[in-house]
Amino acid sequence: MVGLWCCVHELSIAQSLVESVRAEMSGHADARVARIGLKVGDLSGVQPDALRFSFEIIVRGTELEQAALDIERVPLTCRCAACNTDFPVLDYRTCCPGCGGEAATPVSGGELQLTYLELE
Repeated sequence: MVGLWCCVHELSIAQSLVESVRAEMSGHADARVARIGLKVGDLSGVQPDALRFSFEIIVRGTELEQAALDIERVPLTCRCAACNTDFPVLDYRTCCPGCGGEAATPVSGGELQLTYLELE
């Protein structure tokens, strides 16, 4: 179980998420939010379980209490500077598995993005 003491960062992110959802819903007065989609990259520094816990605390007793939070984890992926190949980073190894090149640039994994709202 995630305790509140470990997720102060995620609590502020969850609060911002709720504010964004409410702002989006201002034009849909008769709709109810059923699902909220979020992408969380491995490099974002966000713990998905702590974010979910924080979200549940913030929406308790509100119009968003029944909304499901769908979190899609985005793995760290790099692009090799030598051969331009994208590859997943495993065990912090950023050498290209194709050509052995050591110069790589992250292309995904830093995401923290609201991706969709499902309304009823």
